[in-house]
Amino acid sequence: RQVRFGERVVVETWVDRVGTTSAALRHAVRADGVVAAEVDSVVVRYDYAAQRPAPWTDAMHEALGRHVPAPAP
Repeated sequence: RQVRFGERVVVETWVDRVGTTSAALRHAVRADGVVAAEVDSVVVRYDYAAQRPAPWTDAMHEALGRHVPAPAP
């Protein structure tokens, strides 16, 4: 569905999977309750001092994991 400029949209985001240094996110963009777009993205925790990806802390991993939906029965 095409979304027109000025039209109100709602973006629903959830965590699809949590890895050691990254998390895969899914996004559903809705206009008038209808999905207009689905988007996948990946975020990486990065240590700028070391110039490399860094593992999530236990607290971060747990917090992200709370947003992973349960598998469908």
